[in-house]
Amino acid sequence: MPVASFLVLGGRCRYCGTKLSWQYPLVELATGSLYVTALWKWGVGWETLAMLVFFSMLLVVTVIDLYHQIIPNRVLLVSGVLGLPLIYLQSLEILKTGTIGFFVAGALLFIIALVSKGGMGGGDIKLAAVMGMFLGLKLVMVALFLAFLIGGIIGIILLATGQRGRKDPIPFGPFLALGSLIAALVGEKIISWYTGFW
Repeated sequence: MPVASFLVLGGRCRYCGTKLSWQYPLVELATGSLYVTALWKWGVGWETLAMLVFFSMLLVVTVIDLYHQIIPNRVLLVSGVLGLPLIYLQSLEILKTGTIGFFVAGALLFIIALVSKGGMGGGDIKLAAVMGMFLGLKLVMVALFLAFLIGGIIGIILLATGQRGRKDPIPFGPFLALGSLIAALVGEKIISWYTGFW
């Protein structure tokens, strides 16, 4: 309905006629698409509800980090509080691997932040930890690998085209979010494909 309303009204407010940003219908459309995708992949159950919370967090983090280059603690905290019971209701084993993923992913990015001397923000560290909680150890490793791979490629392109300088910050949250989305949807297939070489 929000997307249809935006199109019918020509991208303007119904009451004052002020032109509205395309960000609003795009976010609405992305949210709906992610929810439908989650329901299609996991069906009706606790895992789907957990992924709805997770996907919502990833979308919010992406938009805020792109515009303001911050990842709010409140978004991560709310997602963790809502997601933890849903993870527990799936099984104790999933809760266990989620707990391990939380600490391993957070520690890994913390070490990278120390080595890079500020090249990685605190928000990225905390986001990685929450990713580990939702995805578990195996899939969060896939998510982090994809995030660094995609982020590195985009970074090189931006530097090569002069759109960013060496000292210009590039938000890493969107790449973590994209890596998480891919890992959640096809991470197991990626692992099977990779291990097939060995």
